[in-house]
Amino acid sequence: MGRIRSITLPFVGICVGENSGARDRDMFGHIFGYYASSSISESTSQNGNQFYIPKSLRTVTITKETSIDSCAFQNCSFLTEINIPDTRVDLDIDIRMFKRAINNIIDNAIKNHVQNTTIHCTSTDKSKIENPYVMISYTGTGEETNVITFAFNPKLAIVFAKDSPPVEINSSGNTIVNQAIVAKSQGGTGGATINGYNVTVTQSTSAINGVFLNLNKYNGQYCVIGFK
Repeated sequence: MGRIRSITLPFVGICVGENSGARDRDMFGHIFGYYASSSISESTSQNGNQFYIPKSLRTVTITKETSIDSCAFQNCSFLTEINIPDTRVDLDIDIRMFKRAINNIIDNAIKNHVQNTTIHCTSTDKSKIENPYVMISYTGTGEETNVITFAFNPKLAIVFAKDSPPVEINSSGNTIVNQAIVAKSQGGTGGATINGYNVTVTQSTSAINGVFLNLNKYNGQYCVIGFK
Protein backbone atom coordinates (compact mmCIF):
# COMPACT_ATOMS: atom_id res chain seq x y z
CA MET A 1 0.00 0.00 0.00
CA GLY A 2 2.94 2.31 0.56
CA ARG A 3 3.35 2.68 -3.22
CA ILE A 4 -0.26 3.60 -3.98
CA ARG A 5 -0.53 6.72 -6.18
CA SER A 6 -4.29 7.10 -6.60
CA ILE A 7 -7.48 5.83 -4.99
CA THR A 8 -11.20 5.98 -5.85
CA LEU A 9 -13.72 5.97 -2.99
CA PRO A 10 -17.50 6.41 -2.81
CA PHE A 11 -17.29 8.73 0.21
CA VAL A 12 -15.02 10.42 2.77
CA GLY A 13 -15.18 9.28 6.38
CA ILE A 14 -17.26 6.38 7.63
CA CYS A 15 -20.26 6.74 5.28
CA VAL A 16 -21.83 8.94 2.58
CA GLY A 17 -22.86 12.35 3.83
CA GLU A 18 -21.13 12.03 7.19
CA ASN A 19 -20.75 15.61 8.36
CA SER A 20 -22.23 15.34 11.80
CA GLY A 21 -19.79 17.55 13.58
CA ALA A 22 -18.06 14.55 15.10
CA ARG A 23 -15.01 15.24 13.00
CA ASP A 24 -13.15 12.08 13.87
CA ARG A 25 -15.89 10.34 11.80
CA ASP A 26 -15.41 12.68 8.81
CA MET A 27 -11.70 12.14 8.24
CA PHE A 28 -10.30 10.82 4.96
CA GLY A 29 -7.91 8.62 6.95
CA HIS A 30 -10.73 6.33 8.18
CA ILE A 31 -10.42 4.15 5.09
CA PHE A 32 -6.81 3.29 6.04
CA GLY A 33 -7.24 2.65 9.76
CA TYR A 34 -5.68 3.98 12.97
CA TYR A 35 -2.24 3.95 14.46
CA ALA A 36 -2.00 3.65 18.21
CA SER A 37 1.08 5.88 18.38
CA SER A 38 1.86 9.25 16.83
CA SER A 39 5.59 8.42 16.84
CA ILE A 40 5.28 6.24 13.70
CA SER A 41 6.66 8.20 10.76
CA GLU A 42 4.00 6.91 8.32
CA SER A 43 1.13 8.22 10.43
CA THR A 44 -0.89 11.30 9.47
CA SER A 45 -2.58 13.26 12.22
CA GLN A 46 -6.23 14.19 11.60
CA ASN A 47 -8.25 15.78 14.38
CA GLY A 48 -6.05 14.13 17.03
CA ASN A 49 -6.16 10.68 15.43
CA GLN A 50 -3.21 8.94 13.78
CA PHE A 51 -4.16 7.39 10.44
CA TYR A 52 -2.09 5.32 8.06
CA ILE A 53 -2.45 7.33 4.84
CA PRO A 54 0.20 6.33 2.28
CA LYS A 55 2.51 9.29 1.69
CA SER A 56 2.89 8.13 -1.91
CA LEU A 57 -0.78 8.94 -2.56
CA ARG A 58 -1.31 11.84 -4.97
CA THR A 59 -4.82 11.58 -6.44
CA VAL A 60 -8.14 10.95 -4.68
CA THR A 61 -11.42 10.49 -6.58
CA ILE A 62 -14.72 10.60 -4.67
CA THR A 63 -17.73 9.19 -6.57
CA LYS A 64 -20.85 9.51 -4.35
CA GLU A 65 -20.11 11.88 -1.50
CA THR A 66 -22.66 14.63 -0.75
CA SER A 67 -20.84 16.44 2.06
CA ILE A 68 -17.14 16.94 2.73
CA ASP A 69 -15.97 18.40 6.01
CA SER A 70 -13.44 21.26 6.14
CA CYS A 71 -10.90 19.06 7.92
CA ALA A 72 -11.51 15.89 5.90
CA PHE A 73 -8.09 16.11 4.25
CA GLN A 74 -6.23 17.67 7.16
CA ASN A 75 -2.42 17.32 6.90
CA CYS A 76 -2.69 15.62 3.49
CA SER A 77 -0.25 18.05 1.92
CA PHE A 78 1.16 15.24 -0.24
CA LEU A 79 -2.09 15.10 -2.25
CA THR A 80 -1.99 16.98 -5.54
CA GLU A 81 -5.47 16.25 -6.95
CA ILE A 82 -8.94 15.62 -5.48
CA ASN A 83 -11.82 14.80 -7.84
CA ILE A 84 -15.41 15.07 -6.60
CA PRO A 85 -18.76 14.08 -8.22
CA ASP A 86 -20.34 16.30 -10.87
CA THR A 87 -23.55 16.36 -8.78
CA ARG A 88 -23.95 18.94 -6.03
CA VAL A 89 -21.67 18.37 -3.07
CA ASP A 90 -21.71 20.37 0.15
CA LEU A 91 -18.06 21.47 0.28
CA ASP A 92 -16.53 22.97 3.37
CA ILE A 93 -12.90 22.29 2.47
CA ASP A 94 -10.33 24.71 3.86
CA ILE A 95 -7.89 25.62 1.07
CA ARG A 96 -5.19 26.16 3.71
CA MET A 97 -4.94 22.38 4.07
CA PHE A 98 -3.50 22.23 0.56
CA LYS A 99 -1.25 25.26 0.76
CA ARG A 100 1.86 23.15 1.30
CA ALA A 101 0.94 20.78 -1.52
CA ILE A 102 0.31 23.70 -3.88
CA ASN A 103 3.63 25.25 -2.88
CA ASN A 104 5.39 21.92 -3.46
CA ILE A 105 3.90 21.69 -6.95
CA ILE A 106 5.02 25.23 -7.74
CA ASP A 107 8.48 24.67 -6.24
CA ASN A 108 8.99 21.47 -8.21
CA ALA A 109 7.76 23.06 -11.43
CA ILE A 110 10.16 25.99 -11.01
CA LYS A 111 13.03 23.68 -10.01
CA ASN A 112 12.48 21.43 -13.02
CA HIS A 113 12.20 24.44 -15.31
CA VAL A 114 15.38 26.09 -14.04
CA GLN A 115 17.34 22.82 -14.17
CA ASN A 116 16.27 22.11 -17.76
CA THR A 117 19.60 22.55 -19.55
CA THR A 118 17.88 22.16 -22.92
CA ILE A 119 16.27 25.58 -22.57
CA HIS A 120 18.58 27.18 -19.99
CA CYS A 121 22.30 27.86 -19.84
CA THR A 122 24.28 25.92 -17.29
CA SER A 123 26.87 27.70 -15.12
CA THR A 124 29.51 26.40 -17.53
CA ASP A 125 27.61 27.81 -20.51
CA LYS A 126 27.27 31.18 -18.78
CA SER A 127 30.99 31.24 -18.09
CA LYS A 128 31.67 30.63 -21.77
CA ILE A 129 29.38 33.51 -22.74
CA GLU A 130 30.76 35.96 -20.18
CA ASN A 131 34.42 34.94 -20.64
CA PRO A 132 34.61 33.29 -24.07
CA TYR A 133 38.40 33.13 -24.36
CA VAL A 134 41.71 33.20 -22.48
CA MET A 135 44.98 34.56 -23.89
CA ILE A 136 48.36 33.17 -22.83
CA SER A 137 51.73 34.66 -23.73
CA TYR A 138 54.74 32.41 -24.12
CA THR A 139 58.40 32.64 -25.04
CA GLY A 140 59.69 30.34 -27.76
CA THR A 141 62.10 27.61 -26.71
CA GLY A 142 63.59 26.89 -30.11
CA GLU A 143 62.46 23.28 -29.85
CA GLU A 144 60.53 21.61 -32.63
CA THR A 145 57.39 21.65 -30.47
CA ASN A 146 56.14 23.56 -27.45
CA VAL A 147 53.08 22.79 -25.33
CA ILE A 148 50.87 25.55 -23.88
CA THR A 149 48.37 24.36 -21.28
CA PHE A 150 45.00 25.97 -20.53
CA ALA A 151 42.73 25.50 -17.53
CA PHE A 152 40.00 24.21 -19.87
CA ASN A 153 39.64 22.29 -23.11
CA PRO A 154 39.79 24.92 -25.88
CA LYS A 155 37.58 24.29 -28.88
CA LEU A 156 39.56 26.76 -31.00
CA ALA A 157 43.02 28.31 -30.67
CA ILE A 158 44.75 31.13 -32.51
CA VAL A 159 48.54 31.26 -32.26
CA PHE A 160 50.55 34.26 -33.48
CA ALA A 161 53.92 35.95 -33.10
CA LYS A 162 53.82 39.30 -31.31
CA ASP A 163 54.55 42.43 -33.33
CA SER A 164 54.87 40.41 -36.53
CA PRO A 165 52.68 39.92 -39.60
CA PRO A 166 50.90 36.57 -39.83
CA VAL A 167 52.82 35.65 -42.98
CA GLU A 168 56.22 36.75 -44.34
CA ILE A 169 58.26 35.88 -47.42
CA ASN A 170 61.91 35.09 -46.79
CA SER A 171 64.64 37.19 -48.35
CA SER A 172 65.15 34.80 -51.26
CA GLY A 173 61.45 34.95 -52.04
CA ASN A 174 60.93 31.20 -52.22
CA THR A 175 59.57 30.43 -48.72
CA ILE A 176 56.42 31.47 -46.91
CA VAL A 177 57.00 31.93 -43.19
CA ASN A 178 53.85 31.29 -41.18
CA GLN A 179 53.72 33.17 -37.89
CA ALA A 180 50.01 32.77 -37.17
CA ILE A 181 48.01 29.56 -37.07
CA VAL A 182 44.43 28.55 -36.29
CA ALA A 183 43.86 25.20 -34.58
CA LYS A 184 40.55 23.45 -33.89
CA SER A 185 39.76 20.59 -31.58
CA GLN A 186 39.39 18.60 -34.78
CA GLY A 187 41.45 19.76 -37.74
CA GLY A 188 43.22 23.07 -38.31
CA THR A 189 45.61 24.86 -40.64
CA GLY A 190 48.69 22.85 -39.56
CA GLY A 191 51.44 23.94 -37.20
CA ALA A 192 49.27 23.76 -34.07
CA THR A 193 47.10 21.03 -32.59
CA ILE A 194 44.69 20.79 -29.66
CA ASN A 195 44.74 17.76 -27.40
CA GLY A 196 42.63 18.11 -24.26
CA TYR A 197 43.80 21.16 -22.34
CA ASN A 198 47.02 21.42 -24.38
CA VAL A 199 47.84 23.40 -27.51
CA THR A 200 51.01 22.16 -29.20
CA VAL A 201 52.82 24.56 -31.55
CA THR A 202 55.49 23.70 -34.11
CA GLN A 203 58.80 25.27 -35.10
CA SER A 204 60.15 24.14 -38.47
CA THR A 205 63.76 23.17 -38.92
CA SER A 206 63.45 23.54 -42.66
CA ALA A 207 60.79 24.56 -45.15
CA ILE A 208 58.39 21.90 -46.44
CA ASN A 209 56.80 22.57 -49.81
CA GLY A 210 57.89 26.17 -49.52
CA VAL A 211 56.32 26.71 -46.08
CA PHE A 212 58.24 27.39 -42.85
CA LEU A 213 56.43 27.36 -39.49
CA ASN A 214 57.75 29.97 -37.10
CA LEU A 215 55.74 29.45 -33.90
CA ASN A 216 58.43 28.54 -31.36
CA LYS A 217 61.54 30.44 -32.38
CA TYR A 218 64.12 30.67 -29.61
CA ASN A 219 63.32 33.69 -27.43
CA GLY A 220 60.51 34.68 -29.80
CA GLN A 221 57.41 36.25 -28.20
CA TYR A 222 54.07 34.67 -28.97
CA CYS A 223 50.43 34.62 -27.89
CA VAL A 224 47.86 31.86 -28.03
CA ILE A 225 44.18 32.60 -27.59
CA GLY A 226 42.04 29.65 -26.48
CA PHE A 227 38.26 29.78 -27.00
CA LYS A 228 36.00 27.85 -24.64
